[in-house]
Amino acid sequence: MLKVLGGDFGENFYATVQRSALGDFTALVVKHREFAKHRIQTVEKVDESNKSSLLSTVGGAAVGTLLAGPIGLVAGALLGATPKRSAVLFLVRLNSGQRIMCSGSPEDYQTLLAASLAPKPPQKAMDWSFLDMPEEERSPAPASVFVCPFCDGQMEVSAEHLGTVVSCPHCHQSLEIPTE
Repeated sequence: MLKVLGGDFGENFYATVQRSALGDFTALVVKHREFAKHRIQTVEKVDESNKSSLLSTVGGAAVGTLLAGPIGLVAGALLGATPKRSAVLFLVRLNSGQRIMCSGSPEDYQTLLAASLAPKPPQKAMDWSFLDMPEEERSPAPASVFVCPFCDGQMEVSAEHLGTVVSCPHCHQSLEIPTE
């Protein structure tokens, strides 16, 4: 269980690191949204050397909370205090650009760090040249219209791109096109 201290999803709630029956990472669950391994871009541990720069990326009221609370716990641990259960303060960046400042167990930190370093699915380049053609010349017709979850931009997707990771032509975020 992770304590979310700030970021793009709000602050002061809990998120979970979901694992399979074998203990393998399956998803980071934040406010009922699941972020699979390929959606986690980076995980950075907050320490004295990067505290200011990482906390400023979270912004807003969360910074004050972070400075007073978990940083104190981390600083205490660094100075030799032995809490009953050590917590790690870290920043998760998703490939959508969203950020989540968390406090959690060293095991959860290591799991998310490993997920961020895991190979990502290959990105297949979409051919958007058909958008430059008059509609009557477009052939064959795309299989479906897909709405980008990041910018709500609509894109026509051919059947061959279903189930692949593509870049949105509007916001350029990486996203997986569902198979259905």
